[in-house]
Amino acid sequence: MMVTGFYWDPYLPDWVRAASVQEITDWLLEELNYGVGETRVRAGFIKLSQSWGGITADEMKVLEAACAASLKTGASIASHILSSGTALAVIDALEGFGCDPHRFIWVHAPYTAFTEADGMDAILEAAGRGAYISDDFIGSNFWADWLSGHNENSRHIEFIQTLVDAGYENQIIIGSDTGWFDPGNPDFVIEPYDQIMTSFLPDARAAGFSERLIYKLLHTNPWDAYSR
Repeated sequence: MMVTGFYWDPYLPDWVRAASVQEITDWLLEELNYGVGETRVRAGFIKLSQSWGGITADEMKVLEAACAASLKTGASIASHILSSGTALAVIDALEGFGCDPHRFIWVHAPYTAFTEADGMDAILEAAGRGAYISDDFIGSNFWADWLSGHNENSRHIEFIQTLVDAGYENQIIIGSDTGWFDPGNPDFVIEPYDQIMTSFLPDARAAGFSERLIYKLLHTNPWDAYSR
């Protein structure tokens, strides 16, 4: 699905730093309603990122514009976040701007659960406030390096089961974050796309995941989260 939006602060274009909230909103609406660039392919949702240490002023400006565009289009807002404090601050900000947290997707959420002592508590709080939780680096060797080699399917199965047991099975999205390519890294290894189907799902079934839950993870939840 085509997306619109901006990455975290170091990668924001100069024009975004100089723009008003309304100017950024108008740009997002153009891509959501009419098409990205000259392609005329409409973006499906808004993809952002915020800094580890907290939301910067420019990131907050972009977040406010994203909320305004979401309210006008119904597009969800997904954000790449690697700290619990930032994730909860994003939800606070969205609520302050008038956006429903149920249109927010916390991208790479398991990183917090796997690296912060109270990370899972923050994830459960976010889910309790309505956010979608994206478990999206299943089977990725790239992410295994970030986790000292520990990115086993069992960790993700436990992560998902914790959310299910807490009553949030309708707010879980899964993915692998593989198959992409970093043109700035000549040694980057392109990973396959099939880890979910060939490795994770057999392990999830063996762990007791029902076919009803698997269907939600693969079909129902992503449809509800990303459609508008």
